[in-house]
Amino acid sequence: MKMFTVGIISVVVLLFIGAGFALFRNKSAEEIQEDELFVAEDFPNGLYPIRVKGKWGYMNSKKEIVIDCKFDMADDFNEGIAIVEREIRDKENPNGRLFKGLIDEKGLMITDFKYDRAYPFSDELAHVMKDGKHGYVDKTGKEVIPLQYEDAAMFSEGLACVKVNGKNGFINKQGKMVIAPLYERTCNVSTFSDGLAPVYTTYEDGPAGYIDAAGNMVIPPRYEFVDKFSEGLAMVRPLDSNAYGYIDKKGEWIIEPQFDMSLGFYEGVATVREKNTNGPKSFGIIDKTGKKIAQQMKYDFVGIFKEGLAAFESRDHTWGYIDRSGKEVISAGYASPNFFKNGLARMETGSLFTKLKIIYIDKNGRVVWKEK
Repeated sequence: MKMFTVGIISVVVLLFIGAGFALFRNKSAEEIQEDELFVAEDFPNGLYPIRVKGKWGYMNSKKEIVIDCKFDMADDFNEGIAIVEREIRDKENPNGRLFKGLIDEKGLMITDFKYDRAYPFSDELAHVMKDGKHGYVDKTGKEVIPLQYEDAAMFSEGLACVKVNGKNGFINKQGKMVIAPLYERTCNVSTFSDGLAPVYTTYEDGPAGYIDAAGNMVIPPRYEFVDKFSEGLAMVRPLDSNAYGYIDKKGEWIIEPQFDMSLGFYEGVATVREKNTNGPKSFGIIDKTGKKIAQQMKYDFVGIFKEGLAAFESRDHTWGYIDRSGKEVISAGYASPNFFKNGLARMETGSLFTKLKIIYIDKNGRVVWKEK
């Protein structure tokens, strides 16, 4: 009984942490007011997922509902297609089961609700999974590469990593295996970018290196951790090291290993976690020469930059945004973050115990839409 009680307490503590202490610290839905001066013409006419009376649909930048709120979940559009979800109850699923399908920008279904997982379109194809098998569909909803793989990743630069008999190889968009299955770990760690893909030769950390589109190992496997190239540089950790740095496509160090953790370069800058001998770890922002643009930022986490802003997690586990100079431009107070897209970011506010609500904010932190 004692062990059971301790387990329950641990779960509750984790829920509080994972929710960003939503019960006590996040802004409540009642505290937030929509900005009546919002000008729709300031933003591209994108489609934004919203939830109304428990169901998801899409609005445009004028806050007009253009795809009815009838889904149990809805994701952002990517390459003109979005992933939506619906609970299906039938003889095989008497208690109800969530399945994913795909819609176009008119809200028309291009696939039925039949997939256990679906991922955004990339290179005109979408990775889908059903009953443990992975494959790909095109924008007509046709399964152009059959669901036959043990694991798979999204297409990038015309190739996708797939797992066959426990090993990772690469297929082209016709489904032909063009790089033999020789590599380890989950497929999503091996994505082509800037003509190279990171690969692991063992399931454990390293040795890992980079291959080109012909399958040649062009940067030898001398790292414990490898990330995809982004803007010409890749974040890596050498063998027998606990420090991260950045290499170029020749495998030469551009920024020597020195960071406790780091992320890829986006919009010319990268987020790094600094090594501090005393006190809690802090974050910084560097340029491609390694020059520190900002440092000693006292956050629990800072993400990558999109549309000029990066989300940060404060010490009290709520979220806000900084600009590329490290300046706080949107104060912490939200339960979860999202990337800005077309000038707006979808956030959550409130409490798990009173139900989290969806809002959209602009880059000044103004609330432009609020779930009722």
